[in-house]
Amino acid sequence: MIVSLRGRTHSVSPRKLLTAAGFVLAGLLLAVTAMTHDGGPAAFFNLGPALDHVAHAVGLETSATPVQIATARDGIVNTGDEVWKGTTKGETTFWQNWYYGVFAVLLGLIGSAAALVTARKFFGDVKKAAPGNERMIEISDAVRDGAMAYLVRQRRIVLPVLGGVAIIIMAINFFGAVPYLAIFALVGLFTGGLCSFATGWFGMRTATMASNRTAWACKEGGLNAGLQVAFKAGAVMGLMVVGVGMAFITFWLLVMAGIVDAIDTKITLNEIANIMITFGLGASLVALFARVGGGIFTKAADVGADLVGKVEAGIPEDDPRNPATIADNVGDNVGDVAGMGADLYESYVGSILAAIALSWSAAVSLGKNPWGFVFAAVGIAAIGILLSVGCTKLVKTKDGATLHELLAALHKGVNVASLGVGVLALPICWLGFGFILGTSMWAAVAVGLTAGLVIAWGSERFTAYDYEPTQSVAKQSVTGPATVIIGGLAVGMMSTWIPIATVAIATLLAFGFGGGFASMPAGLYAVALAAVGMLSTLGITLATDAYGPIADNAGGNAEMAGLPPEVRERTDALDSLGNTTAAIGKGFAIGSAALTALALIASYQDSLIGLLRSGEDKVANAQGLRMLMESMSVSAPQVIIGLFIGAMLVFVFGALTMSAVGDAAKEMVEEVRRQFREIPGIMEGTGKPDYASCVDISTTAALKRMLVPSLLAVAGPIVTGVLFGAGAVFGLLAGGLAAGFAMAVMMANAGGAWDNAKKWVEKGGLAEKFIEEGIYNPEVEDAALAAIDGDQGGPDGKKDTKKKSSSKKKSAASKKKGTSSRKTKATAKPAEPAEMADADADATEDNEEASAEEPTPGKAEDQTADSPKEAAQEEAREEAKAEPAAPVAAAKQEVPAAAPAAPTEPAKKKYRKYVKGSPEHKATVVGDTVGDPFKDTSGPSLNILVKLMSMVAVATVALVLAVNKGGGLLPWLFEWIYTK
Repeated sequence: MIVSLRGRTHSVSPRKLLTAAGFVLAGLLLAVTAMTHDGGPAAFFNLGPALDHVAHAVGLETSATPVQIATARDGIVNTGDEVWKGTTKGETTFWQNWYYGVFAVLLGLIGSAAALVTARKFFGDVKKAAPGNERMIEISDAVRDGAMAYLVRQRRIVLPVLGGVAIIIMAINFFGAVPYLAIFALVGLFTGGLCSFATGWFGMRTATMASNRTAWACKEGGLNAGLQVAFKAGAVMGLMVVGVGMAFITFWLLVMAGIVDAIDTKITLNEIANIMITFGLGASLVALFARVGGGIFTKAADVGADLVGKVEAGIPEDDPRNPATIADNVGDNVGDVAGMGADLYESYVGSILAAIALSWSAAVSLGKNPWGFVFAAVGIAAIGILLSVGCTKLVKTKDGATLHELLAALHKGVNVASLGVGVLALPICWLGFGFILGTSMWAAVAVGLTAGLVIAWGSERFTAYDYEPTQSVAKQSVTGPATVIIGGLAVGMMSTWIPIATVAIATLLAFGFGGGFASMPAGLYAVALAAVGMLSTLGITLATDAYGPIADNAGGNAEMAGLPPEVRERTDALDSLGNTTAAIGKGFAIGSAALTALALIASYQDSLIGLLRSGEDKVANAQGLRMLMESMSVSAPQVIIGLFIGAMLVFVFGALTMSAVGDAAKEMVEEVRRQFREIPGIMEGTGKPDYASCVDISTTAALKRMLVPSLLAVAGPIVTGVLFGAGAVFGLLAGGLAAGFAMAVMMANAGGAWDNAKKWVEKGGLAEKFIEEGIYNPEVEDAALAAIDGDQGGPDGKKDTKKKSSSKKKSAASKKKGTSSRKTKATAKPAEPAEMADADADATEDNEEASAEEPTPGKAEDQTADSPKEAAQEEAREEAKAEPAAPVAAAKQEVPAAAPAAPTEPAKKKYRKYVKGSPEHKATVVGDTVGDPFKDTSGPSLNILVKLMSMVAVATVALVLAVNKGGGLLPWLFEWIYTK
């Protein structure tokens, strides 16, 4: 940037200019806050009380008034030397503390506006990109129509359920301390669900529009052009989630605190925050429906397409002859874009609402202004949005980039945004908490950011095929699918130690930095703030994750439209990159879900205490509080009962979702087999499959089977609380968090290991590993195999001899005769170049010839040669065609050389064993098929289950306390029996 100053021109880095402007703005905010602080600048920068807190926490005595320790038995008491005077109407209102409240709302609205405006711009950029040829547009329209039809039908089911739950929650909240707030619970819960649904709808609309444009950009503009289109489409999803989420929170904060609180003279921030938690319940419910329904849809289509298409019929992935191909592409958008967006929207909103809900008790326990705690949570999230918007411009690469360079391009944006949040969160914390406490709370935010990166690294370590765990799963394929499945489960189980240890350490550090060992409410607030920090860069993190399915669909579009092989190589490179960044996205989702659920459990306990202490009879309130705290002890039978119920719900939920995928996949497999059997000309390419029927099967199955698992999460805490009491609900949440967190990690990483083990075999990694270890000698073993089968092509299907042509024509003759006796010839079938990044043009031609001669499904391994005479005739005809075909093959081979270098790994030597099409590859395909519902349905849904149960518990506190004062029906029944 060129700047003119006093007639001189200076070259100034925009990055440095923005950094300087940020520091100036932070200084101004610091000065304004210090001047408007309750005790003035002297009190704002007074380090004495904070040092006393730290000294007392480590066991040192000070000359100041002893700090009181809050105990669970007596409820929340103040831990400061001086109680904050905010107990009257004039000192607790939003407007009285405008320097916190107004700035929080302004920062939130600025961040939201920036995200939504940028998302709209990116949407326009994607729409302006060239859509490709007519065939590409036709395929894209079919995918978009199927995806939108699914969302319309899903809306007809979800909205009535959402309305019914909202009415139930409203009725329950009439038992609360402020009955009229139940109306806001109804409206807020419903609008929260609508916002979640809207983000998924808009993101999926963008994704389905971008697939053909990404493929065409890869063809015309090269790798960077394709990356830009796919990433901008993914950024629309990421920025919509944070923009709509922040707008939703700031709007309701302004309504509840700025308007309702200004009218009502009794309502407090604590009651406002508790009712706002129910607003997140709507988003959580819609997210669970989207994740479960979308996961069932996409995996039913994926399993059906893979089992019949790839394993039985032996045709490539995304081959237009496969009737389930369009449904598979629709499922990528339904599950991996709309479902994932709704999932992380709920996490984002839930983490901020949990921090706001804990602000009152944390601030009162420390003698601080609670509005400063609200300001810090909203401010850190808003700063993260602004940095995410700015860092989207850093994601770019060059043509011919390697996979490492592509990954570095995406990591650059995420890492710079995370570093920026880490720096700018410090002045935000100083403004909200003061210097010493603010520094400690900033450390909690830094812990959250670091924990997310560590969890992501751990997930990548156990799922990427560059590392030993996934390679070990692939090695198990030499003994068949059973050992592949066993190995994948073992890797998934072992992978749980990194995220669980990381979350445990992060919780301890955040709790300690927040002063939790002196004041438990403050420590729990710090844990919630760590979750906010972890999700603060969600705008760009979700963009790097959401672009993966777009690149995947772009590859499918290129394959079905018949684009040149180098285009599919580029889209495959982008897709492989998306698989890697998906590990990062899952890490953030899993880690943030655990921290957010922990904060919501703390909010549940806080709500119980606040509701009990709000009554007029102080003695009865104190007795009830003491009994309640005793019932929530780990040794209490109610808590133990709840622990078992919570763990049981996790496994039942997982079983329901897995069986739903299995049942839906069975219907899909039967339909695909029926079409192959009854529709003539599909395998020859002359007949058109009925794509719509497969889309309809997935849609119907997903909508029919998503209700029971989703409603189980809502009913579980309510029924447990009514029957066993508040202590049992506390145990249920704790047991569900522990079991659900471990299960989610295990399922996600096991599925990822199976998936990448298959990819490693396809790229020749297993063969090269065995060569390196001395297990496989291709020079000897390949020659022996060639001698045995007459050099008929091998698993790679790329031989230039006449015998190869003869073998293909023998198979054709066998089909015409309808014979079925030669099982060993299955491996002689040519491989599919559309799935192999290193496929050359000659192999592409050969496979196109073989495609018209594929056997019918279920008969791929039963074909046999007929007679030597017919084989000789076929060979003669093939030789007659050989001369004119040569120039065509040569012309095809020149295309990749003229195009920019493909961003794939260097071309590898072709082997006959341990590669695509081999028995080992088929074993890993089975493992990947088993892992599909693990990583894309049950695993991600468990994250939402844990958070949803916590939100339901907070929203139904009044009902639980209304039943035997929180003791539950069954304890009351036993008490009545023994007393009578």
